[in-house]
Amino acid sequence: MRDQTLLVLDFGTSNVRAVLVKAGTGEIVRKVSVKNHWIEGKEGRWEMEPEILWEHAQSAVEELFRQQADEKLLGLGFSFFGDSLIPVDENCKPLSNLIMAFDTRAWAEAAYLREEIGERAFQEIVGGPCLSMLVCSKLLWLRKNEPQIFQKARYFLHIQEYILGKLGLGVHADYTMANRKTMLDIRKREWSDRLMKAVGVEAERLGGDIQASIYTAGKIERFGRVLFNQEVPVVLGAHDSECGILGLGVVPGKEGILGNISGTYEMLGCFANEASLKQKEGVLECGCGPTRDSVILNGSSIAGAYVTWYQRQICRCPEKMFSEMEEKVCYDGKGELFFLADDDRRGSILCGLDSSTQAEQIYQAVIEGITFKLKTLLDDLERTKRETFESIVCGGGGSSSDRWMQFKADLFRRKVVRVDQAEVSALGAAMIAAIGVGYYQNFSEAASCMVHPGKIFTPDTERSKRYQKKYGMWRGKYEQSF
Repeated sequence: MRDQTLLVLDFGTSNVRAVLVKAGTGEIVRKVSVKNHWIEGKEGRWEMEPEILWEHAQSAVEELFRQQADEKLLGLGFSFFGDSLIPVDENCKPLSNLIMAFDTRAWAEAAYLREEIGERAFQEIVGGPCLSMLVCSKLLWLRKNEPQIFQKARYFLHIQEYILGKLGLGVHADYTMANRKTMLDIRKREWSDRLMKAVGVEAERLGGDIQASIYTAGKIERFGRVLFNQEVPVVLGAHDSECGILGLGVVPGKEGILGNISGTYEMLGCFANEASLKQKEGVLECGCGPTRDSVILNGSSIAGAYVTWYQRQICRCPEKMFSEMEEKVCYDGKGELFFLADDDRRGSILCGLDSSTQAEQIYQAVIEGITFKLKTLLDDLERTKRETFESIVCGGGGSSSDRWMQFKADLFRRKVVRVDQAEVSALGAAMIAAIGVGYYQNFSEAASCMVHPGKIFTPDTERSKRYQKKYGMWRGKYEQSF
C-alpha cells in the first residue's frame, strides 16, 4: 500500500497541472502542465474562459494517463487558485468569463463596502481588509455593471465548485475556498447576513454545502472524457495557499517555522489559534484552515505579475535570455533604485531611475520591492503570534533562485530552508487527499513522510546590515507614496 499514488489537479492562474504523487514519500512520479490563457481588458480587468480551463484540466489528465496508463489511484485531490468568480445558470453553465483573482476593476465597490460595513467590522467578519480583488467587491461590481448577468445567475461559484460540478459531484466547497468568497463569517463558519445585504445577494446563490478540506465528495470513474480503470475517491482539496503551506511542512500545531510560497503571489503563512482572529497586526489575513477548528494566518503580495511585466515590457526577451540576465543580478544592498507597488490599485513607482540605469538593476529593484513587502508581513506575523520564527521554509517556482533565497535570508536575518519539492501546492493537496482517504491520520503524520527539507541559506552579517538600512528607506518611500 505504501507505493500507491494520488492524482492531484493543481489549478494555478498560469497553468493547470495534473500530478501523480506517491502517498508514502511525497515523490512526484510524473506531471503534465497546460498553460492557461488570460484575457486582459481595460481598467484592471483579467478574465479566463471557464470551459477552456476545464478543457485544459482534461487535457492534462489525458496526457498524464497516456504516459501512465496502468496507474492505480488511491484518490484524487485538488489545489485551487482563489478569489475567482463564475456566474452560472441553474445548470451550472457559465454566463460570463471567470473573473480572476488579481482583477482590480471593483475598486469603487470595495470603497463602498469599506464605508458601508466599516473597515474594522469587515476585517472581523472576513479576516482581512476589503480590497478590489475580493469576490464580494466583484459581486457588487457585477450587480451594478452587468445587471442582466447578475439577475440571471443561479449561483456565483468559484473554481472548486465549478470543477466538482463538472465531475457530477454537485456544488461543494471546503472551508478555505468558501473563505475566499469573502462573504463567510470566519468565526461562525456561515455566510454573513450583513455582507449579503450590502452586496445584494442571497445565501442560496453563494453555493452549496461547506465541509472540511479532507471531505470525500464521492467517487468517479472518469475525469470528463478521460476514463479511469477504477472508481476513484474525490477529496475536496483546498485553496492553493493553504495547500502550499501544508506542502512546506507547516502544519497545525507546529511552532517556530513560517512558510513562504513563491509564485504568482509571494505569501507568508502559518497556522494559528482563534485568538489570532482578534489580535492580528497590519494587513495580515486570518482565515479558515482545512478543518473546522483550524485558522490560517497569512499575508501576501503580488509577485509574478510584476516579474512578467518586467520580462515582457522592459527586458523584452524569451525565457532563456531572461534566465541568463537574472544571473547578472547582485543582491548586495548597495543599489539606489526602489520599486514601490500598491497591489490593490496596481499602481507602481520606480524611484531613482536615471539614464545610466541598466535592465538588470530594474529587475533587482522589482525583486527587492516584492521582498521588502514580505518583510513587513513577517514583522506583522511575529507581533500577532507573539513569537519569533526560527526559520522560514520556502517553496514554489520563485524558490528555485538561489540568489533570491539568499537575499531573503539576509533581509529576514534568519535561516531560510528550501524544500526539495518545488510543487508545494500539489504536495499539500496530496497530503489532504491522503488523509481524506484514510492513508494518514493527520497532517503531522503526512508531513513527516511526504515533506523533505533541502538547501539551507543562512544570513550574511554585512549584507544583512546594508539591507536593514535599505529596507528602512524603502518603507519610508512606500508610506509617503501610498
